[in-house]
Amino acid sequence: MSNYLKVNVDGTQNIIDASFNNRIKRLIYISSTNSIGYGSKENPGTEEKPAMKPYTESYYAVSKYMAEQKVMNAVDESGLNAVILNPSFMIGPYDSKPSSGKLLLIGYRDKFVFLTRGGRNFVPVEDVAIAACKALTKGRKGEKYLLTNSNLSYKEFYDIVDDITGFKRIKIIMPSWMIKGTGLLGSVASYSGKQVLLNYNNARILTVKNFYSAEKSVKELDFPQSDIKTAIRKALNWFKENNYISK
Repeated sequence: MSNYLKVNVDGTQNIIDASFNNRIKRLIYISSTNSIGYGSKENPGTEEKPAMKPYTESYYAVSKYMAEQKVMNAVDESGLNAVILNPSFMIGPYDSKPSSGKLLLIGYRDKFVFLTRGGRNFVPVEDVAIAACKALTKGRKGEKYLLTNSNLSYKEFYDIVDDITGFKRIKIIMPSWMIKGTGLLGSVASYSGKQVLLNYNNARILTVKNFYSAEKSVKELDFPQSDIKTAIRKALNWFKENNYISK
């Protein structure tokens, strides 16, 4: 937890201090959807919905929420002119780490891909960049804006990937109890100092449907809603050109 606090919370405070010291006209703080409650496709999460489990038990999500509070306190108490943006899973080129793009690389040419019943909201990274620029003039001081696009189950997401690549993989949906059980074993193993790929809370995150609405951002920031399939195709092409996956 200490590393998350140092980067996300202490780092944010440093940015706030620098904004005051340098008389910055407006601060655009990039946060995450993890600090906002999710919903269903029929009733997606909005900016007014508080964070929910399992994210309230995630070190990363908690640190992002705490960082947001730093920004909001500076707005309320010291007049900081700041806007908070909450993007979902960003998809597109130049994902050099990779970050969200890891989902595209999982089992890229495998015959089988194992999935959970959960899902996520995916957003073209180029749209997020446009929104960040527009927020400089259009965003309302002290407001949060969800930058989201397509609410997709993991199966729907990989169906799109397979349609683009032409690799028709067999998708096996794992029961939630099995995913959580594996995560629980991982958490137990981590207590003995072992490095694990999946702990219990991350397993819980994989089984929920993280669906959100971008209605406020579309209305107030003129936030574009580009085709997510195009963003996925651009990301795959970039990974190929940079030797993350074979051409």
